[in-house]
Amino acid sequence: MKNDMTFGPCLKFILNTLNISMSQLAKAINVDSSLVNRWVHEERIPSDIYLTAISDFLGQTDICPIQSKLIDELINSVDSKITKSSIDYRSRYFDLLDIALHNSIRIKNKKSSLSQTYNTCPLPKKEICLSEQDKLIYGFENIYNTFLSLLDTAAHDTDVTDRKIIITYHNDNNISFYTREILRQLVQKLLLAIQNNWQVIFLLQSDINSGKLIEFFGFLLPLMRTEQLSLFYSNSFENQNIRKELYVVSGLGALSCFPSKEGIDCGFLITTACGISVLADYASLLVKNNTSDVIQYYHSDINDMLFSMITDRNRRRGNQYSSNNSLSLQLLPESLYRKYLELTDLNQQQKEQSCSFYAAQYNSFLNSLNSHQYTDIYQTALLERLCDGKVLYLYTCAGARQIIMETDDIILYLEHIIGIIKTCPKYNIAIVYNPLDQIIKSSSFYLRENQILFLGLYNEDKKANVYLSISEPCIIRAFEIYIISLWEKLPLHTKSKPDSIALLEEYIRKLQKDS
Repeated sequence: MKNDMTFGPCLKFILNTLNISMSQLAKAINVDSSLVNRWVHEERIPSDIYLTAISDFLGQTDICPIQSKLIDELINSVDSKITKSSIDYRSRYFDLLDIALHNSIRIKNKKSSLSQTYNTCPLPKKEICLSEQDKLIYGFENIYNTFLSLLDTAAHDTDVTDRKIIITYHNDNNISFYTREILRQLVQKLLLAIQNNWQVIFLLQSDINSGKLIEFFGFLLPLMRTEQLSLFYSNSFENQNIRKELYVVSGLGALSCFPSKEGIDCGFLITTACGISVLADYASLLVKNNTSDVIQYYHSDINDMLFSMITDRNRRRGNQYSSNNSLSLQLLPESLYRKYLELTDLNQQQKEQSCSFYAAQYNSFLNSLNSHQYTDIYQTALLERLCDGKVLYLYTCAGARQIIMETDDIILYLEHIIGIIKTCPKYNIAIVYNPLDQIIKSSSFYLRENQILFLGLYNEDKKANVYLSISEPCIIRAFEIYIISLWEKLPLHTKSKPDSIALLEEYIRKLQKDS
């Protein structure tokens, strides 16, 4: 179906997909970055003389298959004829932006014509009552506070049977409103509702930039830990263009909100049962037809599925990034893994399965080091726990098991890690005292480039007790950018191989002295 996407959203989507900043584009076409910013936010409509320069620059950018797919989907949604008549992407960008530019001009002219015919209705200060129960609310803060009051009701309600809270995130213009304190307040309200057996569903836009996406995930971590959060990723260009938001608390109330240039500034509050049902059904339809499910949880009774999937991904090609509250399973010598596996409560079949998975992961790790980068970020606290408390979490097909290691085995373990650092140029390790980021602090993660992200979320005793995976390509790419950026921010001494070896050797000497 053909849509009427205008120039600003079209250019923003292309730039985000190609990981190009507005300042990069401005420099390439020799204009001020503030002008590009006004184009993107539709404060100005560019002259068509800029289309050639923009398209020439974009056409020089190499794109991966995922980016190519996103661009082609956008083109098909705007005008499917573009892909049939154009061979190279430079021509596709030009035709796409040309159509979007004419949409902007047409809509602007239409608005201008309407404004000459009708007088503008002055906005009320807060709300208009549409009936005894339904209202039109103005101001994002008023909308937000109304939503909080619905969450308060949900936290204590005992009557609603279909307990779902649906929240869309299609519009990021109001992001400045969400201070850390406000986000903390929102999380607490949602957690209280979850404790009262409500399920939380987020519908996320597909063109959110990687930085905001990571911030969003940091906000969601406490909700993920409950396993009552579902996250869906929108692939509908129509939703991105309209940018309206829905906040539905089934059986209690719903807000249907509409944006202006400044963001969401008005919304209909519906509290009648039939009205709530209509909006809830619409939200469910969005989820069903225009989204992909992002999160796969692994419950305690299917840990073998998680272990098997990690093993399978380790066999595939690609760089690997990880941060863990325990040293990687791939760094543990096979003799020690087998020794301590025998001390666990696993039955014989589980032990054999764990050994098989371990061998596959370890061999894939060594083979991949010949051609791919491995980057691990650890905290000094885990070395202190291992060397002082002798505690190690042993990962098995039945989940993680806490074990107590012998001192000589810990020394052998650390010496084995030192050997890998010295002999494998493509293995990178950083040992940090304080994590730079909340995600690193409260979770462990394992990411295989362009493939999958595994997360383990910690409980209060720093043991990962909720496991999940994410395979949505755009989210994987955002995490890759995040991890690479995080690595670049680390102090040089924390990621220096000689310094890491010296630190491990210091722990070995301490163990030898105390034994």
